[in-house]
Amino acid sequence: MPQHIEPQQPRLVESHFHNGMDSPRVDYQNLDRAPNLIVTAVVDGVNARAQEWYDAFFIAPYVCEVTAMSEVHGTAEATTDPYSMQVQRLQGTEGTGSGDNLLTTAFDLTGTAKTVVSGTLVSTNVRILNKNDRLALRLEQASGSDCTDVVVTVSLRRVDLFQ
Repeated sequence: MPQHIEPQQPRLVESHFHNGMDSPRVDYQNLDRAPNLIVTAVVDGVNARAQEWYDAFFIAPYVCEVTAMSEVHGTAEATTDPYSMQVQRLQGTEGTGSGDNLLTTAFDLTGTAKTVVSGTLVSTNVRILNKNDRLALRLEQASGSDCTDVVVTVSLRRVDLFQ
């Protein structure tokens, strides 16, 4: 006979991370009540050298504000200089390259490898994402020959919880 398990009340857990393997255990209904959200985009291996691997990586589930951004890459670009990457807000049918830049200066992919760099965000309302706005990576140059393993982490704060 199957064992009976009493249902538990949902509870909000302090900020924590999931590795993707535990996604069946995530209580997604709590995500709508969470005030903060952290999303990560990964362009792994040599894919970091070609523009076609840079595009939208997040769709806003509700109104939120970008509050911080950081980047790290495994191997620095040595051949193509400058070699940089911007993070953009895309609205409606905008494609990568037509969106609004979120960084005052794009991340420099020729910088020291395996060193986390914090981006400086623009100080305008561009940092506000409406529901279904997207975040996208945009490689500023067509291609490189050395850069590998680009990781970008974006911190967001839910806006409509505080209004």
